[in-house]
Amino acid sequence: MFLIFLNLKILSLDNLEELFCLKHSHHSTSMMAKGELFSIYLKTGKKRLLLTIVSGGLIFLTIVSLVMIVYTHRFQSFQRFQEEHVNWSDDGFISVSSNQIKSGLLDFGSDYLTNLTTDFSTLTTSLIPRVRVVNSTTAMSVQINEFNSSIPGEPWLTHELMTVDDVAFTVVGSCLVAGRLPRNSSELLWVKNNETTISLNEMRLYYSITELNSDPLNYTIVGIVDNLDAAFIEAGLSADVFHWSFDNLAFYNYHGINRFLTNYSLFNTVTHEMGTFYGVVTHLVDFTYDLTDLKLNALIKYLQLFPKSNDLAISPFLNSLVELCPDLKDLFVKFSDFWVEETIKILSINSPLFLIVGLLSVVALNIGSKDLSNAFRKMKLYGISFTLIQRFIFLENLLLTSVSAIGGVCLGFFIGFLSTRHVQAEHLPFFRGFLTEPLLFITLITFIGAFFALSIYIQHSIAKKTTETISEEYQKKRRKIRNLFSTNEFRLIIIALFFSLVSVLLFVGYNQNQSAGSITSSLSYLTLLYFMISCSIAFLLTFTFLIIARLNALFWSVLTNYLWKRRQNMAVLSMKHLVAQRDIFQVAVLGALIFGTVILPGVAMSRSLDVNTKKEAVLAMGGVNIAIMHWVDPSDELDAYLNNISEIRAYTEVTIFKLKESNEEFTFPFSFTINYIGLEDPTTFIDVVDLSQAADITVNKEDVLALEEDMTVLMDRSFARKNKLTSGAAFSTATFTRFALTNLTFINSFDIFPLVPLPKKPLISKDYEVFSLISNRETARDIVGNVAFSTEVASNTVKLIQPVNESAIPTVLSKLAALNLSAISYNQLLNEMSLNIDTFTQNNLFFFSILSSLLLVFVGFFTSIRIFDERKRIIDSLYRVGARKQQLIGYFSLEHVLINSLPLLLAILSSLFLVKVLALNFLGAKEYYYPYHPGIPWWLFLLVFLLGQALLLVGWLAVLFPAIYRFKVEKQE
Repeated sequence: MFLIFLNLKILSLDNLEELFCLKHSHHSTSMMAKGELFSIYLKTGKKRLLLTIVSGGLIFLTIVSLVMIVYTHRFQSFQRFQEEHVNWSDDGFISVSSNQIKSGLLDFGSDYLTNLTTDFSTLTTSLIPRVRVVNSTTAMSVQINEFNSSIPGEPWLTHELMTVDDVAFTVVGSCLVAGRLPRNSSELLWVKNNETTISLNEMRLYYSITELNSDPLNYTIVGIVDNLDAAFIEAGLSADVFHWSFDNLAFYNYHGINRFLTNYSLFNTVTHEMGTFYGVVTHLVDFTYDLTDLKLNALIKYLQLFPKSNDLAISPFLNSLVELCPDLKDLFVKFSDFWVEETIKILSINSPLFLIVGLLSVVALNIGSKDLSNAFRKMKLYGISFTLIQRFIFLENLLLTSVSAIGGVCLGFFIGFLSTRHVQAEHLPFFRGFLTEPLLFITLITFIGAFFALSIYIQHSIAKKTTETISEEYQKKRRKIRNLFSTNEFRLIIIALFFSLVSVLLFVGYNQNQSAGSITSSLSYLTLLYFMISCSIAFLLTFTFLIIARLNALFWSVLTNYLWKRRQNMAVLSMKHLVAQRDIFQVAVLGALIFGTVILPGVAMSRSLDVNTKKEAVLAMGGVNIAIMHWVDPSDELDAYLNNISEIRAYTEVTIFKLKESNEEFTFPFSFTINYIGLEDPTTFIDVVDLSQAADITVNKEDVLALEEDMTVLMDRSFARKNKLTSGAAFSTATFTRFALTNLTFINSFDIFPLVPLPKKPLISKDYEVFSLISNRETARDIVGNVAFSTEVASNTVKLIQPVNESAIPTVLSKLAALNLSAISYNQLLNEMSLNIDTFTQNNLFFFSILSSLLLVFVGFFTSIRIFDERKRIIDSLYRVGARKQQLIGYFSLEHVLINSLPLLLAILSSLFLVKVLALNFLGAKEYYYPYHPGIPWWLFLLVFLLGQALLLVGWLAVLFPAIYRFKVEKQE
């Protein structure tokens, strides 16, 4: 009997009847029979299992790869954040510092500074072991006093005697502006300041305590140093040690009127010679850090390690309290705040990924569903219980999910390890950090669980249908209300509402535990929060897409019924088949909707950003090639310098006023913000600014020249239309000035004008107006001078300069710089604005375009398999009445094109709105002067539409073409 069971491994499901009999003949071997049954069950679906494992592995590979991209992006963002926002030599913080009141004899010893540096460095690395100290600047100072009898009441002045380590003192020597370095303990260097004046070789008398009966020490100022900050920063040393200050009650602040310097050896001698001392001794060590080994997902945990202000760390060397690493703490807080915003952007922008991966999972798990259904029917026919079939489904999907996940994740780790070796010199610690990344665990656990649950659900649904009789199926069709609650749409909206509820609870919990100015929740918590929000968005989008797919099917149902009544031919019959078996096309429709939604933001975003950024830069520059954005010259004295620059053809001034009125006392009919542009000379403005070249200017030269007349204005179109103004009409300023100026004349309205911000109202703006005015500068000053005292007024003058030609721009800029005038060119501004565009998100969108394109081929392939399996009998009957194979392929393909046309077109058109939302909220684009337009040409819409259809047909024909040509009509008896 045992040998019989072994030989059963080569049987197909057609042999299950024998095995079923054997199973009942020997109860002792029933467990073995079940194992053999499961083995045969797996073998009969080898092709289906292999395709599903490969597809599932690719899904998990995609997930791991994307998390690695995000992880690498965070590491590189942290490095860039340090470069852009942190200068360890001049950040306003001292890494470790302390001071205390000391009395008696001071004797520090020859190795004091070295031991101090080592002790403070140990305190830093013990606080956060992954922080490495690569450089340090050490300083210490003592308080000295000077008696000045000319000061009544408190005749004592406080000064500071400081020393720095030997490396730093060599830089001090390079800052000598007079004299020489000290050679003995009675000689000092004076640090030049703007408060006092000390002459070279001047004799000074200082006391170690504020008592006249103590022994004073006589010092000679042998050298004067200046510009220490610049020299130390250039040398990579800390300039912060010269600006120490303590706000903590544990330490002592005093204002040293003068600072004197000497090297440490002489400093130690000086302090020893003081004898009795009573005053403040300060210790300062500032570090340069290497933070490449930090675990960035643990920044909040690091922040919790820093000592509280009422429980400071203690230095073993000094046996006193120290302020420990405020520079690191400040960096961690700022980057945490920054990365919270980045997390929101990254997970929000990656919401379509969950949609794509979810649809790929559905397609992967439905591979071979027809064969699986036949297998379940045979198992039922051979008497295998539904409970045992459910057990097989569970075990198969446990195996399938495990192999897919392990294979995909391991391959993803391997590819990620190889592809990120260039990111960091010490790659292993970097990669180990990725293995503990919270986002990796969250996404993998979620998708593994979802993949497993979805695969069981799909196979269970298939198995359950095989157990229903025809009468049961008919009864289910009659129960429409009940069936409504079992639709995919209903299930999805329930899941979406669940994820949304969890997201809301997590968000409320975060807000309740967030203190002002700092982040108290961990990045893992935030990652989970925004991951749940992204999943909610993905499920809601899927629900919306399913509704669109159902409406699409309804449209074709109505259309085909109408056509069938008037014309009965093969094309209309094929369309009727489309409606009758619309569930086959549901996945393809979802794929078309996803593709149409993400393709334009991916392939056209770069061009759209480029067009809008150029127009925004033109308007921000005032429509000229060179501008001085903050021009201060009330007496017009600097114009003479501009006249001497032969490369300048013309220039003019524009003064920008911003008037804001909160209207708290209800003085006016509404609160308002007015952007008011005053042209110094409208005629010169026309000469300098070429309005025809500026971005979509709607004002002509004659309108601007009319502003030469006092009390004439141009107004933005929306406000002019609201006030029903026509050219030449009188306009009263009573709604925004103290006294009504009724002699204003309205010239014309405009939409876009150089240096004029768009009049954007707040979202809730019932009684709030935002509008723009343009006049000559004298009129503007009269109106601005007449506003209410409660109105906030801000002004700025911009100098617009037009060179003789574009090649003269660098020369003009250099000559202006020589005059200490900070000018910027159009190309410089455009470059700055382009650098602010988020390239990571832009590349992400392009990746989605590629992924959605592959998805279309995949769903076309899958849909073609399903339609061929479902229509074998129809194909057979059509062959018998004379249909040709080319006709069948053509009609079936026509169905596929038609059913996807409307969803594809609808999604492509709706993505126009998405392009703007993504550009302004996620990519760093601006619409301050110019409204953002997608800027996508009509032919690109057509091209994308045709590309979507072509990609669907590639997968579709790859299966349908050979399948129909291999098809043979079954012989009838």
